[in-house]
Amino acid sequence: MFSPILWTLPRAARALSALTLITAAALGCSRSRSEPHPQVQPQAVTPATQPQAAPAAAAAETAGTEVVWDVPANWTAMPARAMRKATYEAAGQAGPAEIGVFYFGPDQGGGVDANIQRWVGQFSDVPADGVKQTAEDLNGMKRINVEIAQGTFSSGMPGAPASSKTNWAMSASIVQTPHGQYYFKMTGPAASVAEQKTHFRELLSSLRIEKTK
Repeated sequence: MFSPILWTLPRAARALSALTLITAAALGCSRSRSEPHPQVQPQAVTPATQPQAAPAAAAAETAGTEVVWDVPANWTAMPARAMRKATYEAAGQAGPAEIGVFYFGPDQGGGVDANIQRWVGQFSDVPADGVKQTAEDLNGMKRINVEIAQGTFSSGMPGAPASSKTNWAMSASIVQTPHGQYYFKMTGPAASVAEQKTHFRELLSSLRIEKTK
């Protein structure tokens, strides 16, 4: 609607004023439609769980070195087996104990807790206080030790006998080295594992980093 003031003006003036108002309104609408709206620029988001690349310095630190250990004199090296760095057999009055050494590479092999749970899960008939776990540092490397003095063992590994073995034991250790985690696991008749426990700990204590030849 036009303002009442326009009707007090002469006809020509009224026409001119109305035309001016209409033109101004149209221009105003045109400007408001053509003005660009501010655009919100998306921010780059990096997931918190995205793994970070290992520093080059860490790789350089381990280049030309390896993890080595001393094998007890009464242990026998066994043929190579899949997923194992080494396998040994230790004689015992109740039967041989087997020692497996596993290494999957830097940052490979799963977490400490997951591996311990899997090892403990291979045993049944274990008393509530029958699992002993300790931690220690030696030669600059942290070790997490797990022991089961007695129980019924079933490895559940592909190719392993399906039958369960009663009155078996385990002594195992996860060693955190500059090259990644090494897994040492001895299983066998409880009496044999007890006999070889000292030699097993001697092997672990001998772990060290040496330059490759």
